[in-house]
Amino acid sequence: MEQADSADVCQPCESGKTSPPGSTVCRSCGLEQFYSGVSCVNLTTCTASQWESTAPSATSDRVCSACPSGSTCDGASATA
Repeated sequence: MEQADSADVCQPCESGKTSPPGSTVCRSCGLEQFYSGVSCVNLTTCTASQWESTAPSATSDRVCSACPSGSTCDGASATA
């Protein structure tokens, strides 16, 4: 793990990493989380009537879209 600067002034963590208050360790968000620019946030879970139209990244949430008419969705993909 990367160590935050222990000088009198805190140094920001590299992009996509965060450090809880009082901690000197920068860490990546956990599985099923993304870094919002402020903290780690749980990823949106698509429902059975939706599909994942945009995959998540380390710094953005997944986008769920309504299941297209005439298709079957399982929360991850859509099939005609």
